[in-house]
Amino acid sequence: MVVAGRRISLAGVAWALALAAAFLAGVSYLEHAWALLRFPFEVDPGEGFDVNGAVVLLAGGELYGDSTRFPFFALNYPPVYPLLLAPLVAIWGPSVVVGRALSVAAGLAVALLIGLAVRMPRPNRLPALLAGLGFLASAYAVHVMPLARVTSLMLLFGVAGLLALERGVESRTSSQRWMFIGVIFLIAGVYTKPVGLDAAVAGAAYLAWRRPPSWLFMLATGLVLGGGVHLGLNWSSAGRYFDSVYLANAFPWDFEQAFSYWRNFFETHGPLLILAAVGLIGHLLGRWPSVWLFYLAAGVATAATAGRWGAGESYFLPIIISCCVLGGRALAWGMPGALGGQIFGVSAFGLYVLTAGVGPWPLHNLIPGWDRGFQAQLSRNPTPADIPAGERIIAFVRGVSGPVLSEGAGYILAEGGTVIGNPMQIRGLYSHGLYDPGRLDQALTEHRIKGVILLGQWYPPETLGAIGDSYVQVDRVEVGLNTYLLLRPRAG
Repeated sequence: MVVAGRRISLAGVAWALALAAAFLAGVSYLEHAWALLRFPFEVDPGEGFDVNGAVVLLAGGELYGDSTRFPFFALNYPPVYPLLLAPLVAIWGPSVVVGRALSVAAGLAVALLIGLAVRMPRPNRLPALLAGLGFLASAYAVHVMPLARVTSLMLLFGVAGLLALERGVESRTSSQRWMFIGVIFLIAGVYTKPVGLDAAVAGAAYLAWRRPPSWLFMLATGLVLGGGVHLGLNWSSAGRYFDSVYLANAFPWDFEQAFSYWRNFFETHGPLLILAAVGLIGHLLGRWPSVWLFYLAAGVATAATAGRWGAGESYFLPIIISCCVLGGRALAWGMPGALGGQIFGVSAFGLYVLTAGVGPWPLHNLIPGWDRGFQAQLSRNPTPADIPAGERIIAFVRGVSGPVLSEGAGYILAEGGTVIGNPMQIRGLYSHGLYDPGRLDQALTEHRIKGVILLGQWYPPETLGAIGDSYVQVDRVEVGLNTYLLLRPRAG
């Protein structure tokens, strides 16, 4: 009895420590999100361009216009994010903060759905709470989810769709309705960001395994609805939708970049992967077959493409979500070995929070490069010095009497100007020989563009050459870890 009592005490201590660590990591996530919501300028160069899609819609413009003509802008993502963001922009104005608010809400909803997924087979609150907070604890989630980007909304639709499918399969009533809702959510995820196809494939494979008759109907429904949307978008844009969304994002794959990301992922998320393996084995043994097995497999395939330029930590988030669900369910079922197994499982989850999180503890510093790369810098909260630095860029935009070509579109939106160009979309099309920068270069040479803001110098070589020949740098501004070069037309 003494031993048993001590074991119970150890289990309680393990739960308390793991929940405390997860809670602190969740607080760190919210603190970082709140810091970004109070910061009026971009921290990721893609934020302004994603938000500008909503601005274009409100102005009655084309999301997938001809980017070889003024204003040289086309969105390089599907339309769901700007469609949902547009009403918020109409109320609060064009700002990256509005986009962040939508992303923060979506990220918190994802954590909630993870908890619901853990509770579905066995309503145990503590594993569900630990799994939901565990997702927010990941540094990868902290880096990506609060930004005014499409990823948070894509994951929300994907997770909601998979959860609805699973409920439909397991439900004795209203199963077809739940599965149809799931298909709609999965389609919405794909049309938020094409990477959301991993959730759609996982859902289709799950239905084929568990409900073959329903699979045929739901697959046909998804193909008709999803295919119809694609054909409509492509037809209305004269084929530019496919070019801008798919070809413009198809960059070469680099082994070193992929290896670097995967190594960092295993170093930081290893304990979670071990715990998820227990849940995976439980599913494979037939205890409760679920869609999260397929989402994990599809997530691995998605993360394998992280070697492409422009890809990053967001490509690992489906794996983290799947592992949180599988690990949480392993705890909810009861780990092998009674209390000893439970102590091991809870400790593994707590150790994951300590190694992968950005909370107030030094353990993650023991892992070389634990928070490496460009995206790791995004977890840095803006400082008071960043505000006047950003205002210097705003003053530059305000002082230019005409359009400004900026690789940081957030500053153009903050001043209420028209966003000129989308370097990511133009770079992608140019790499496939599908973009002629002639008109853009001519507008620069003739000084019809009155100012230029460079950040990563992502435009084609000819365009950068035209900028170098026709413009002169007048200022260099550092906002956080981003360095902006401000240029005006050369005299004469």
